[in-house]
Amino acid sequence: EPVPEFTVAGPDWIVAFSYLEANVKFTTPFLEAEEELVFEDSTGNETEIDSFGIWRGFVPGHEKIREQVGVLYSRTDPNDYETVSECALDLCKYTEPYQIVVALVKKKSTLGETLTYLQNKIAESSEDGYVRELGPNDKLIVPNMFWEITHNFKELEGKRLGNSDFNNMPIAEARQIVNFRLDRSGEPLIYKSRPQRFTQGMKVLRNGKDLFIIATGRMVYLAQQLSEILAEKSIKAGVIDLYRIKPLNSSLLVKALAKVRKVVTIEEHSSIGGIGTLIAEELLKRQGIFKFKKYSLPDKFCRRYGSRRYLHGLMGLSAASIRKDIVNWLSK
Repeated sequence: EPVPEFTVAGPDWIVAFSYLEANVKFTTPFLEAEEELVFEDSTGNETEIDSFGIWRGFVPGHEKIREQVGVLYSRTDPNDYETVSECALDLCKYTEPYQIVVALVKKKSTLGETLTYLQNKIAESSEDGYVRELGPNDKLIVPNMFWEITHNFKELEGKRLGNSDFNNMPIAEARQIVNFRLDRSGEPLIYKSRPQRFTQGMKVLRNGKDLFIIATGRMVYLAQQLSEILAEKSIKAGVIDLYRIKPLNSSLLVKALAKVRKVVTIEEHSSIGGIGTLIAEELLKRQGIFKFKKYSLPDKFCRRYGSRRYLHGLMGLSAASIRKDIVNWLSK
């Protein structure tokens, strides 16, 4: 985890820093939507967003997707009993104590009022004893998400610690940043206290000494898993989330890779023209000799079918196969 930068008034001030990572991966992946979801903001502008969910009808295997969804609250339109006017759903009731709850309610004057209203409705629904489930005629669509929330605890700034070990030192800054990424498989919910913005195009999630793993999208989680597994082999692998591919932030990338000479890329894309090709071309422009390796989908038609994890295993994109290959590669 990169050390965050804080502006401290003096040597006798302290900052509050926290880090928490929680995995909320779904038991059964949802279906990728074939059509994009149209989102309309408060100004009336419409944006097409990739989404996932479950559709109406009896399809073998889909019952596992429906069964994992917890219906916390549901209200139908009094004029149309087939239409849900309000609801709150736990996308996977097996991820406790962590939950991803999506809701459809009319907004109140403030976000706080909306949240309180929703919490009251969920409480009332749980008290009536009626178990609600997602039925075969229900359709659920959820947008893919990737956003960041920054919270500064202003109420703590300037306060002095009562702990004698800190000699009554004042708090200069207390900050928390919530990074959230969600797709049809579920993603890690990562709380990070660091002053970075998504406008940079990439983010160093972990510093590396021996090599850096660069990934994008769903494969970032795999890169984090690999970093932890490689650490057991005393290999310190950094992780870069390249969440914006074009335009590439070349200066920030070069700065991140300044202390390593080994780079790995992982992607759910063809071996031709993906981030592996992009990074390789960028490394060729720089002075110094880099060892480079990319993991991607083979440039051929896949005639097998199955889950995402199963296909990853067939194509060499599993954590176990990549770890073994990296260890052998570094030993040469």
